[in-house]
Amino acid sequence: MLRWLFGILYAATPVVFASDYDLETSVARLAAATTRRLVLRDYLMALPVMVGKVTAAHVSLYRRDPLLRNLLGPHFFGRFAQDEGQVRLIGVLTIHPYFKVLYAISFGLCLIMALVSLLVLGMSDGWLPLYICAGLLCLSIGLVLVGKWLAREDSTWLAARIQQALRK
Repeated sequence: MLRWLFGILYAATPVVFASDYDLETSVARLAAATTRRLVLRDYLMALPVMVGKVTAAHVSLYRRDPLLRNLLGPHFFGRFAQDEGQVRLIGVLTIHPYFKVLYAISFGLCLIMALVSLLVLGMSDGWLPLYICAGLLCLSIGLVLVGKWLAREDSTWLAARIQQALRK
């Protein structure tokens, strides 16, 4: 159960994208394919865009769909590397670290509330606080699963856009 829960929250898929261009051109092409932030035109067209920051040392990208604000979608975090004349974009696809921390705190508080209700109130005062804690824990897990389900195609979409920018 815990391994499954940690797999949902902390799973990171390592990815490597090979580029057909030199380092400067690769950075420039990926930056050109990336939007810094959504503007009115993006909302009116209602098409998903790749949003983020691109430098040679740090790349941070995610898919932003104007019609669906899913912040639990995968984010790409990586950097460009050059070895033996080949430029590669190396990184991971994972949930944003802020949400990992937020949900870890949420799960931890639910467990602490359950333990405190058992120790302080005791079994004789009823099971209601324990049921509330279990319900909050299930609600938190459910929110993560719904967010993951809504973002089920984001990883392949993001990988395809990155690959398209780095290939001839």
